[in-house]
Amino acid sequence: MKKIRVFLDTSIIISYLRNEKSLRNLFSRRVLERVQYIINPIISQEILLVAESIREKSLLAQIYKYIKIIPLDVDFDKLMRFRNLMVHTNDILIIETATRESDYLLTLDRTLLKLNQLRPLEIISPKRFFKLLEEDL
Repeated sequence: MKKIRVFLDTSIIISYLRNEKSLRNLFSRRVLERVQYIINPIISQEILLVAESIREKSLLAQIYKYIKIIPLDVDFDKLMRFRNLMVHTNDILIIETATRESDYLLTLDRTLLKLNQLRPLEIISPKRFFKLLEEDL
């Protein structure tokens, strides 16, 4: 079975580290059997800057083994099509990487969720993500 490639936004990982109930199963064995999580160095840097407590840092070290960090290989021609989306510069680099490397961009960021679908990438909330996994069983 081919795994679903899911790019994790910073908002998802930080909320998971802070014990957000809706994300409790994000790294469960059942989900990990079906999903390959992906981030890029920008997400990794943002997470390290935001993770505050010893508990968060310890948990982050545990979940990093389930996350593939892909290099930031920017296609500037493609990147330019995102420049007028009214999002943060880091988000443009995240969207470009996610579009190239994943099936879904999982986020809690309302601005990104408003973009909804950038074919072939679909930007989804955790609620939609877990619903998709249930439907695929």
